[in-house]
Amino acid sequence: MNMSRFQTDWRLGMRIALCLFLMSWFLPVIGPKDEFFPPVFILYGTIVDRYIRHVYGVGAFAYFIRMVAGFAVVSFLISVLCGWLLQLLIVIIRTKKRERQDHAA
Repeated sequence: MNMSRFQTDWRLGMRIALCLFLMSWFLPVIGPKDEFFPPVFILYGTIVDRYIRHVYGVGAFAYFIRMVAGFAVVSFLISVLCGWLLQLLIVIIRTKKRERQDHAA
């Protein structure tokens, strides 16, 4: 068995992670009453609801920051992890394909 060293393609990984991050904000998810909404609309509805309850309250802005930052951090971490794994899979497939072509020649 031939051990291969795989060259990491960071640009590919970051592009995949960026696409996944942006998709996580705009792809529909199941929201209230089993309807599909993009997370942006769910966050907006939750924030507006809280803001209406606490008009001009200090708590509304802090809640807004916590909601958006919390979702962004979780989305970012999952996107980077999945982007890295997908990039790794692509690099492995590319390397194996090149090795097969080299052995065939």
